[in-house]
Amino acid sequence: MKYFFSFNLKENGLFITRGIEYLFSYQQEDYRQNVRLIETVLKPIDDSSMAFRDQLVANRKMRNQLAVLDKNNQKRWLEISTTPRFDSANDIIRVDGMISDITKRKQLEEYLRQMAYYDELTDLPNRKLILKHLRIALARSKRHQHSLSIMFIDLDGFKKVNDTLGHEGGDYLLKEVVSRLYNCVREEDLTGRLGGDEFMIVFEETTQAEIVGIAERILSVVSKPYMIDDCEAKVSPSIGISLFPQDGEDIETLIQNADKAMYYAKEKGKGTYQFYTSELENYQSKKVGFFEKVMESVSKIKETYKR
Repeated sequence: MKYFFSFNLKENGLFITRGIEYLFSYQQEDYRQNVRLIETVLKPIDDSSMAFRDQLVANRKMRNQLAVLDKNNQKRWLEISTTPRFDSANDIIRVDGMISDITKRKQLEEYLRQMAYYDELTDLPNRKLILKHLRIALARSKRHQHSLSIMFIDLDGFKKVNDTLGHEGGDYLLKEVVSRLYNCVREEDLTGRLGGDEFMIVFEETTQAEIVGIAERILSVVSKPYMIDDCEAKVSPSIGISLFPQDGEDIETLIQNADKAMYYAKEKGKGTYQFYTSELENYQSKKVGFFEKVMESVSKIKETYKR
């Protein structure tokens, strides 16, 4: 829907086309009597958008998007475009404009963003978003000389759950694992799903001792039995950890070293964690493919930023 308006600065009068009452709890004629009413109605949910009156008195054409609450207290996205009209002395005498309800467009954009950057099953950031976040976090850590840690997690025993309880049982278990992971990390830590039963957590400004505590908590909490359709299922995490700057100063090296540490933990007994050490430099896992998939995503993101 589009609503056209005209604001007379000298008379402080506002005309607005019919239909606005479907969005807000006022009739069209109410705005003519009280021009400040529309400023109240068009109050942004946050402070990131320009106030409506500021846009009206600007001496140039403007377009602004803002989120507001409608008469049902539901979030609506509006786009407001304004065009000032001048007299012979080049003073603004009137502002004409249009209010467009772009809620559906914004919802579609959010849906497409969700599809592009978040895992459909768990709603966690997917590999693409994790790597974007990691790129920014690493740059921030270098700039401020902060620590950065990458934790890879692979669930041992997950294939057995899928084989015995089916994909629905496996999906339910993954959601439960995510819930438990959230209870093990801090709000500021990024937890993402790389695919299958593989997860990554990114920590900033966290000491090695704190990482040890989080890893031990994950091992304890995630390894507890799960009840799925009256059946008990068990998985155990194998965790690999790399630290910036001692284990690498670029994304590729940090990811590769966390990957090596995780598979070393898996092969030395599962259900444990392993920090990367120099002794693992030439370590070759019996299982290949995971690191290559991640690095393929890194390369694609690099190409995106080059364009």
